[in-house]
Amino acid sequence: MKMTSGRAAALGVALLLPLISGCGVVGSGSGDGGELTEFTVSSPAFSDLKDIPGRYQCEARGGQGRTLPLHWSGVPESKAFAIVVDDPDARGGTYIHWVLANLDGTTADLVEASLPDRAVQGRNSAGQASYAAPCPPAGERHRYRYTVYALKEPVPAGQVAELKDSLPAIAERTVGWGRITGYLGQSADS
Repeated sequence: MKMTSGRAAALGVALLLPLISGCGVVGSGSGDGGELTEFTVSSPAFSDLKDIPGRYQCEARGGQGRTLPLHWSGVPESKAFAIVVDDPDARGGTYIHWVLANLDGTTADLVEASLPDRAVQGRNSAGQASYAAPCPPAGERHRYRYTVYALKEPVPAGQVAELKDSLPAIAERTVGWGRITGYLGQSADS
């Protein structure tokens, strides 16, 4: 049976969801069967599980569509980092807003509205190799997860381009992860 790119991307998401859920994942990209190291991800723009400032949402909702500033600490030894931004509350299932791979292993910050040197953007759920700012539908409140993965080695460029390839490639190289989650939008009863 031939796997469609949508189905393959869903499989990649399924492989990464245990990593981004933080539910006692055993096993690592190093293949040694050890537990993944969980580290801290923060942002000067908002606190974990709080509202993300509206300026970071899409222009269609009155925002500027900029990437959030992020900081991570307590990471295991790694050769590279990857960042995946997703919306688990999207109507059609988890929506990937951004895949950014191969940030230098000495990096500890993502500057607002910047793309680090030599980092590679993979395709998002819209099929674009770019950042898609959060854009919750009117009357809906969504969670947005910013997950940083510490990688034992950079992801080969050919495995970053397509969403169906990038998520499994990141998962198999992950030695640690951290996440910050924020909310955007208004619920119908707000």
